[in-house]
Amino acid sequence: MKIVRLNWSSSSVLPSKSYICGYCGNSLASDRGFFAQIPDTNIKSFYIYICHFCFRPTYFDMIGNQTPGFPYGNTVNNIPSEKYNRYCVESQVANSPLDTIFYCKFI
Repeated sequence: MKIVRLNWSSSSVLPSKSYICGYCGNSLASDRGFFAQIPDTNIKSFYIYICHFCFRPTYFDMIGNQTPGFPYGNTVNNIPSEKYNRYCVESQVANSPLDTIFYCKFI
């Protein structure tokens, strides 16, 4: 497998892209970020868009795969904070998946 070094641009205006941010979960359309070209071509193949809500980067590859992906499920509202905090602590103690632990710490 040949490793190709990509030529990344400085921050620039990109074609507008609608997506759901994998960090904050907001739906947005961004036109700010970075692109990469494969050397010796003029093809812009990879993009990093910046969320204008949380200012974190989202990477899109040549075929449009998003990293990080958007969160699954819906937000659950009106959970008393003492129950929510207890759930997060119990998830950590029970060796639950890292996604659950990260989500609890992130909120």
